[in-house]
This record gives sequence, C-alpha cells and structure tokens, in this order.
Amino acid sequence: MAPNKYTITIRNENGSDQNYSLFNQKPIINGKVQEQIFSNVFCNFSTAVGQTAEVTISTQYKAVVGTHKGDDKSVQVKVGMTRDVTLGVMNNDGTVTNGTTLEFALASNGAPTFSAEPLPSSGFVNAFAIKAPADKGWDKSDAKAGNWVIGLGLSSSEGNGPSATFTPEPGVTYQIQPSNTFYLVAQNFEKGVLMDVAKIGDVLPIEFTKLPGPNVTIVHGRQGGLNIQKKPDF
Repeated sequence: MAPNKYTITIRNENGSDQNYSLFNQKPIINGKVQEQIFSNVFCNFSTAVGQTAEVTISTQYKAVVGTHKGDDKSVQVKVGMTRDVTLGVMNNDGTVTNGTTLEFALASNGAPTFSAEPLPSSGFVNAFAIKAPADKGWDKSDAKAGNWVIGLGLSSSEGNGPSATFTPEPGVTYQIQPSNTFYLVAQNFEKGVLMDVAKIGDVLPIEFTKLPGPNVTIVHGRQGGLNIQKKPDF
C-alpha cells in the first residue's frame, strides 16, 4: 500500500540561514499536450543556521485549473480551482478501480474552471483524468492566448500549490500519473513558478521509490551541497 505522506527533514549545517523550494518531477501525461509540461514550485520554506526543518507532503493528489502569467524568464501559475482526486488502482483480484475524472470548462466570465457535473471515473491505474471536451465554444488558440492551464497539485505542511501544469486542447482526455520524485533546491522561488531542473544549479533529486521508506533526512553542508543522509551500517 502506498504511503499517505512523505516526510523530508533538512538539517541546516551550512553556516547561514537558508531558504528552500520543492518541486516535483513531471507526471506522465497520456493525451495530446499543447507546448510543454511544466513543473511548478509547490512548497517553499526556510530554516535558521544550525536548525532543522521538516516538511510533509500529502499523497492526497489534486487536480488544478487556472492561468499563467509572466515572461520567458519568470512565469507563474495562478490556480483558479483545486479538486481532490483519487488515482486508479489495481485490486488484488485483478480488477481495476478507476480514478477520478473531471471536466475542463469555462465559467460565465470566461475563466477556466472545472465543471460541477460529475463524470464517470475513468482514470487509469495510478492516474486521474481531466477531460477537455470539444464543441464547447473554444479552441486550442483560445487556450494558448488565454494562458489557460490544467494539471496536478500537491499539498504539504507548508501549504498547497500547483506541481505540474500544461495548456489543454479540446477533444482530449488527459490521464495524469503523478511522480514520487521530488527536487529540492536551496533557493527561494515563489509558489507556482515554472521550473526546469536542467537550468537550475545544485538540485537534489529525492526519489522515494528508491528509498527504504517515506521519510528522508537531507544535510545541507558547509560546502553548499545537499545530500541525503545515509543510515549507518551495523
């Protein structure tokens, strides 16, 4: 059974007060996506010199819809609506319980939102679904011009935020499978800011699928490096 939360503990041995930001590896998306899938900072926090900070990340995943703004150097997502979702699961008897399905819609003021009408569950195993129906009075150029985004949201002990977002296209049902790999960086980025792991300096990947449990301790050393603390051998 998957854990219902992950815990990241950071020991600040760097010699000065520090700020940290967390973002998530891009989820696996099944469905045609306009342009790129972006990772977003969903959590930021700080710790004083010589102190320890602890952040818990809930695996109660969320679907998000909203808009993005900014230029090529600094783009930030503004979430308009968040809905809790359940991922599809493979049962012990080999049957599948499908994950949540939501429908992308436009509010009366033209803002992107989720329809209040419930849909039959159709999320694949380990995924949830967002349906962007055709013939609803908008096309992909409207979505791009309006900076509309949909995607995945995460919650933590430091608050909620978008984790991965992309521009929808009408007539597509997106299957969104979250990743259990997170990235920690010793910089203060605003929540919702788009992140590219290849363009940031010292980023520590935290791959919970390769760790012995849902808890991990990170040491921020005096040389500036972020390192996962290894358990002593006995």
